[in-house]
Amino acid sequence: MVAETSIDVLGLDHVDLTVNDLARSIPFYEKVLGALGFRRVPHAIYVAWANAHLAIVLRPAERDAVFDRYRVGLHHFALRVRRRDEVDRVHDLLVRDGITVLDPPAEYPEYGPQYYAVFFRRSRRDEARGRPLPVGVLAQGPERGGR
Repeated sequence: MVAETSIDVLGLDHVDLTVNDLARSIPFYEKVLGALGFRRVPHAIYVAWANAHLAIVLRPAERDAVFDRYRVGLHHFALRVRRRDEVDRVHDLLVRDGITVLDPPAEYPEYGPQYYAVFFRRSRRDEARGRPLPVGVLAQGPERGGR
């Protein structure tokens, strides 16, 4: 069934992430999102960062829970930047600060034309506790591919 009037989705508005230890998670996201141009925005209930296009929000979990990205729910999120050199600069920040890089900057043609990205995760401690939420930062040509 096709609607009479087409609705054009402009893009992703926000991503909410549930974390077991909010106080321990904030410094990681502050560092990485700050380097990507996000600023912390006040909110009465959540901890949030935003830019002109996207908000990323942290929520405390109701109980200590194990994260498995292959279960139903959030697998990873990816942030788009304009240029490849910005992907490389994010990689440099990750390495400098000892953040685990899953895949260094490279082309990933299986995800779309001109798809150039770095993938990383939070700390090894989080991985050991079952919460290795992968994050990607990508620059991609005009044709948008999927991942």
